[in-house]
Amino acid sequence: MQRVKRTTVMILGAAAILMAVPAPAAAQKMELGAAFSCLDWNSGFCDGKGFAVDFGQVVHKAPTTALSIIGDLGWNRFPDIEDDLSIVGGVRERFLRTARISPYAQATAGAMFWSPKSSFYASGTDFLIGGGGGVLVRLNDMFDAKAEFNVWGSLNSGDWDTITRFTAGAVFTFGGK
Repeated sequence: MQRVKRTTVMILGAAAILMAVPAPAAAQKMELGAAFSCLDWNSGFCDGKGFAVDFGQVVHKAPTTALSIIGDLGWNRFPDIEDDLSIVGGVRERFLRTARISPYAQATAGAMFWSPKSSFYASGTDFLIGGGGGVLVRLNDMFDAKAEFNVWGSLNSGDWDTITRFTAGAVFTFGGK
């Protein structure tokens, strides 16, 4: 349990440091998103339902693209099996950033904390690495609708599992244009 706490503190601390890195004045734009989440280990579709919250800080803008540092927290429940908490961070490249429909790609790494429903099994923490992408649809100057798909590799007892997650929700944008 001490290892889980130490890993959690390290990941949250790293995310806080990344978000505190000053961006150029012209690029200071933050995004905060909330979404319904479907998570699957190895197979199925939407076996674990939950939510995800993410944030992004734009660190570089070009006329049609924007690079952001991101953090993501997700919680999913697999009925009668386990609860999963994912904490990842990474980078996101947004394309056509001034268009109404704006696709993006991202690379992330972090940890998955899982806790089984049965006391017979122990809880655990797995390293995650992967990425995905999505699309933002501008609703107005402050709100976007968002759909995202991620694929992560999870290192579990020396073996790699495949985790997929689909999210759909909204993004609130504040700061610079």
